[in-house]
Order: sequence, then C-alpha cells, then structure tokens
Amino acid sequence: MVLGKLSDGIARSRRIRSSTRKIAGGGDGFHTSTTWRVDPPASQSERPDTYRALISHLGAATGRDRLLGMHCLPCGGIEMSLLASGRSRRRRAFSASDHDAMSAFVGASTNTVILCTRDLSKADAGMSHLGRLAAWYEQGAMVIRAGRETPAGHGRPRRSAIQFHNRRLGEQLPPPLFVGSCNPGVTGRHARPIVAINDPIIDWQILHPPSLARRPLAIMATYNEADIVAESVQDLLEQGCEVAVMDNWSTDRTWDILRDLVLRRGPDVSIERFPDRVRPAFGEWRAILARKAELARAHPGRWILHVDADEFRRAPFPGLTLAEGLAIASGAGATRVGFTLTNFRPIRGPQRHIRSVRSRLRHFEFGDRPGHYLQSKAWLQGFERVDLETSGGHRADFPGARDFGYKFLLQHYPIRSPAHGARKVLRDRQTRWSPHELNVLGWHHHYDHHTESSDFLWDADDLHAFDRHFWREHGLAVLTGLTGRHEVSRGA
Repeated sequence: MVLGKLSDGIARSRRIRSSTRKIAGGGDGFHTSTTWRVDPPASQSERPDTYRALISHLGAATGRDRLLGMHCLPCGGIEMSLLASGRSRRRRAFSASDHDAMSAFVGASTNTVILCTRDLSKADAGMSHLGRLAAWYEQGAMVIRAGRETPAGHGRPRRSAIQFHNRRLGEQLPPPLFVGSCNPGVTGRHARPIVAINDPIIDWQILHPPSLARRPLAIMATYNEADIVAESVQDLLEQGCEVAVMDNWSTDRTWDILRDLVLRRGPDVSIERFPDRVRPAFGEWRAILARKAELARAHPGRWILHVDADEFRRAPFPGLTLAEGLAIASGAGATRVGFTLTNFRPIRGPQRHIRSVRSRLRHFEFGDRPGHYLQSKAWLQGFERVDLETSGGHRADFPGARDFGYKFLLQHYPIRSPAHGARKVLRDRQTRWSPHELNVLGWHHHYDHHTESSDFLWDADDLHAFDRHFWREHGLAVLTGLTGRHEVSRGA
C-alpha cells in the first residue's frame, strides 16, 4: 500500500526542499533528455490557459524544477506547449517503457513534476502505469494528471478521464489536492482540460494534521464598517482564529458593535481605539500598519493575519479551516502565506434584501491591479518586527521568509451597495486620508475614477458567479494566483 510507505518519501522530500528551492528558476538547463527546467512565469498577470504557466508556477513555488511527461498526448490542443523548449516545438514525451530514461528520475523525483495525460481508465493502461505514478508520488514527486472533459449532451452527464482514473488510483493515492478546470473562463457544452494535482508533502500534512501551539491571531483595522464587521469577526472566530481589532475612530456604529462582540466572546476578541487618546485629523495608513506590526511582535511563534473588516479568508484545501490550513503551511516549512484576491460586487437588477453580505453578493472578479497580485498577508511571527509599511500593507517582509507554495483565498467586499459605495468613496475616503499619503506616496487613488454619477453597480455578465462549482471552476487560479483579467466566456 503506497500510503503506508509515504512517510519515508516525505522525509526524503523534506530533507532536500531547501536545496531544491535554490534550483527553481535557476540551474543549468536541460540536464538530460528527460529534464525540463521550470522557470517562473514572466508576469503574475499571465492567464493560466497553458500547462506551462501552471507547472512553471507550481514547480518554482514548491521547489521542483524537472518535468517528466508520462504517455503525454495532446490535451485540448495545449499540452504540447508545455513540452516545447526554446529549441524545439515538440520535445519527446517519455514512455513508461523508457526504463533507462525513467531511472534517471528515481534519485531526482523529489525535485520533479510528473505530468500524465494518458487515460488510465482504459484497459490497456495496465496496473504497471498506475504503479509507476504511485511510486514517483511515494518518492516525493508532484503528480499532475490531465484529461479532457466530455461535453454534456445526448443524455450524457458531463464527466472526464480524471474521474475514471481517480477511481483506479484511489487505493494507491489520497484524493487529489485539487481536481477541476484548467481554464475557468470556459463554460457550457465545450470540452475543456481538467487537471488533478497530488502533492505528497501537502497530502501527508492533511492525513496527519499538525497542531499549532496557539490559534492564529487576526489583526483587523476598521473604519465605518458597521454593516459587515460583526460578520467578518464571527467568521474569523469560526475559522479557528482569535481577533484583535483596532478602530480608527469610526463615526458610525462600528465601535458599539465591537464592544458588544467583546462582551459576548470574551478573550477571543480584543479591541482598541487607534490612536488611543484623541480622534485624528486624518487617517494615517502607515501608522495603522506600524501599530499592527507592533501588536504582532508581541506574539512570537504565532501565525498572524493582517486583515480588514471587509475580507473573508479561506484555506485552499477542502474541508479545512483557515487555522488548519496555516498549520499545514507550517508543517510544509513555510513562514509566510499569500492570498489570491477576489473582489465581490453588487450587480444591476433586483436587489436581494439579505443581511449577510456574503449571502447577498454572489458575483466576483479576480483582482487585476499590480497590488492585487501581492497579497502576502499571513506570517509566522518571529522575534523581530515585520515590515508592513514599505509595501503599503500588501506584504509582510522579514528576513528569511519562506513562502508557502499554494495561495489561500481572499474574498473582498469593498463596496456592498450603491449607498455604501457613495458614502465610502465620495465622502469618507475623500476627506479621510492624510495629504502626505495621497500626494507624496501616491496611495489611496484606486477609486478616483468614480464620480457623483457613479451607480456603484456591475453587470453580472462581466463577473463570475460564486456558486457550488467555484472550487472546480476557479480553484486552480486560487491555488496558483495565475488569474490575470479573465473574460467570462459563455458557451452555447
């Protein structure tokens, strides 16, 4: 049984992870005919519409820089772009019968991504092929299986080759870390590439959940968030975190709501006014970030999250809380976690009168500004103070930071209704921020395109629906952060 031997493979994988990280994005190119160096994509805004972008990112992020294509066949017209080098459009796909070539990977498999596009559900695939996949996985290699989804129609349900060989591999591999669409913009009856990912390092952590000495601490800043702050604090508590809130002298009911939360939740929630003695003339974001860093410094050895009241965070692994996801990141050797940003929008049409913001707003778009791709906002606090100010709060910087290979989900609700948008953008923000941050640092200008004539509503056709298919359709974009500006394509 492969799972019984997995611990030895994981131990070997962990021993060389620090060295393989140095190789990713570097090295001396093609070492043998079976080696393909994985370089990170040139831009975070690349759309994940090829396996090259996918494996380049995952390979570099998880310290693997070699690719083995097992029985590779064209998949949706895009698989060959992965196997192409700078010298040749079509590199040789290595057959499982190439024993000499494969033996070169035995010692380097912990540094390897296995791409399998063969339909292992067919009778001629043979258990030997399944056994090889399982053996490489046991030695620490990431296994990515790809196939085409069969369009629905003529009485057939939509299904894919992945579903078939998940059943055949079920006794030898854990359930995939992810299984779903490789190009989330395609819907309807069109066939599309489907990807399943097994990473033994993460699978081991999920099968043997690590524990944290203390619950993660979410440090939240608030200003006039009365409509959402109770929901966001309660969600963080349900996700296994404690919450410290610093209110920047809100003028609505935010402070009263926070005091009520402290009375009901006791030591799980703490609050303070910032600055502590007098209402400031202007909001100073740098000062707020500095205060967050000081609060975090008092908790060495603890996971810290830099959050706002209009955000909800999720681990990218099915069925796990945010705290459990951070524990897995720790077990994998990471000290910092990044997030993939999704902005939820109120849409035109009949409005749903539901108190819960998350239940009411069900359409989103991926972040598309440079700062949206830099969201490293959770870290394992050391004894030294982290730097939040330099990046404007987009990243916690500290010496020796080790980023987790998979991104978490950040659900952002910056504008919750036309009335909220008009108040936040045209009144609160225009008079709130310090002239230095506005005019010298160039911060706080991302709403400048809105005017009194703005209705603060979006067209649903320009957004993605957040529904039960979210992780299947968009999970790969969340895990990798390779989102770009996606256009919603509606199939026939």
